[in-house]
Amino acid sequence: MSIDDIARREVEQGDLDQYGKGFDDTRRGAFNWQDQVGAFLAGGTKEDVLRRAQEIRNTELGNQYSDEGELTRTALSGRGLTPTYTGVEGKSEKQIQQAQDQDEARLRAYQNLAATKGYTPGLVSSSADVIDINAATRNLLEQTERERKQEAKDEKAAAIRREQQRFDTNRSDRLTEQANTLAFQRDQMMLEDQRYNERLERDFQLRRKESLMQMMQGLASLGAAFAM
Repeated sequence: MSIDDIARREVEQGDLDQYGKGFDDTRRGAFNWQDQVGAFLAGGTKEDVLRRAQEIRNTELGNQYSDEGELTRTALSGRGLTPTYTGVEGKSEKQIQQAQDQDEARLRAYQNLAATKGYTPGLVSSSADVIDINAATRNLLEQTERERKQEAKDEKAAAIRREQQRFDTNRSDRLTEQANTLAFQRDQMMLEDQRYNERLERDFQLRRKESLMQMMQGLASLGAAFAM
C-alpha cells in the first residue's frame, strides 16, 4: 500500500478534521497504528500521509465548489467586487458553502443596486458585503424620494407664481381698461363742455346781434319822428 492509498483512505473515511489541517483525534480510526505501519512500510511518515491527504481533500472540494460558484465569482469580479470565496484550503465545508452563499447574495444585492436610479460604477468598495450594498441602494432610493418631493415642491411653487402672474396680468389689464374708460369719459365731458360753451357763445352773439338790430331800429324810428 502506498502513501497515496493511505491518504486517500483517510480522506474517504473522513479522518481529517473539518478544516483539513490535521487528523481528527476524536475519531478512533484516524491514522491509527495500522496506518502508521503502512506508512512506514511505504517509506513515509505521518506527515507525508497528512500532506497527501490534504492535497486530495483540497482538490476534491476545490473541484466541487470552484465549478459551482464560478459564474457568480466571474460576475462579481466583472462588477469590481472581490469574491468572498477564495478557495478551500484550511476551511470547513460549512465555511466554504457560506462564502459561496455570501457571493450569491452579494451579486443579487449588487444587481438591485445597479438597477436603481442614480447608480454609478464604484459606488461601493470592492469588499462591500450585502449590508453595505443594500445600504447604498437604500441611500439612492431615499435620494430619489427627496428629489421627487423637491420637484413636487418646486412645481407647486411654480404653479403659484404662474397664478400670481396671471392675477397680476388680469389686474393690470383691468386697471388699464378702467384708465382708458376714465380717459374716454373725460374726453367726452370736455367735448360736451366745449360744445356747451360754443352754444352759449353763439346764443350770446345772436342776442347781441338782435339787441343791436333792435337798437338801430329804435334809432331809425326816433330819427323819423324828429324829421316829421
